[in-house]
Amino acid sequence: MSREVGYVAREEVKEVELAAGEGGFVKGVVTYMVMDNLVVTPMSTISGITLLNKFNVKEVGALEKRVVDMGMPEVFN
Repeated sequence: MSREVGYVAREEVKEVELAAGEGGFVKGVVTYMVMDNLVVTPMSTISGITLLNKFNVKEVGALEKRVVDMGMPEVFN
């Protein structure tokens, strides 16, 4: 975040892509994991196992699932 990066628009955007909702980077429904340091990664079995190994978790039963719903007001605060 120390320098400005310019935006380069695509030369052609097909109307079919826009109508189908396929003009972005994510295709279909994807679940993401957001860490405390705001690192965002796609949620997969491999990323989950890697995370457990990284934090040296041995007792999987001690973990709990927590879902946090955020909207634009929460993001800006």
